Amino acid sequence: MYEMLSLNPGLILLRYKKQGGQSNAIIRPIIPAESRGAITLLFDPANKDNALTTPGEVCVLRCERPALLRLEITSRQVQVPPRGSIEMEYISQPKRHTFGYQADVAQMVQPPEMAHVFDYFAHFHLLGDQPGAFGEWLQGDGTSQGIEGLYIKPAPGQPRLMLRDLASGQVAAPGEYLGTRGQFRPLSGLEIWIDDPANTHVVRVEALFRNAGRVEQSGAFLTLRGIEPDDKLLGINLRIAPRLPQHQLRSEPIFQSGRVAPATTERVKIFRK
Repeated sequence: MYEMLSLNPGLILLRYKKQGGQSNAIIRPIIPAESRGAITLLFDPANKDNALTTPGEVCVLRCERPALLRLEITSRQVQVPPRGSIEMEYISQPKRHTFGYQADVAQMVQPPEMAHVFDYFAHFHLLGDQPGAFGEWLQGDGTSQGIEGLYIKPAPGQPRLMLRDLASGQVAAPGEYLGTRGQFRPLSGLEIWIDDPANTHVVRVEALFRNAGRVEQSGAFLTLRGIEPDDKLLGINLRIAPRLPQHQLRSEPIFQSGRVAPATTERVKIFRK
């Protein structure tokens, strides 16, 4: 469930307010691609999820130009619609900005355009969660905005795409979040594989690392890492494709380094005791 807010320049306070009975909504501000660089989010240091989860919690926005902000609204209770409200107040230049906004999240509906673009999302430092479709790049605006987490949206009939953080060992299935939020711990190494007993699909991935640059891989089980152990992940492009028949596979590998192959034939010696 999503709601789009139109913002004017200034300092803006988002406040989670109780609506009716018990509030169960989780409200997460997301900066869409067209508003990157215009909006900065500031949460309480104790808030590790970058979301408003309890009435009374606030988030301060710094908006430099007219921009849009997306609110992702979910419920803490399974099969129970989210309840709560969000209030928007301009706290700078009060004489110029008297606009107030309050929305009952129970009345919000998901825009039709989100249904096909949200296959997965990446959480970026300073940008928050950035949703996208398979085959599209998710990338920040600079080398400081590394990817701290990934989430694959479950989809009926689609092979399960599994993720593993090589640094922490955490494993995430579709519907589970991999990584951290707001802890300045960007991902640096990933294992990605398809949980497909029939072996009918492969995952194709393009990844951008700060030092290693762009890396491409394809297969049923992939390991992505940069040059150094802490070479942080800056961008990613995921997609799932049917496995091609053997005679249609390319002879050259998907992943290619920038090194030039030697002109002479290399020999490999095998030592046995």
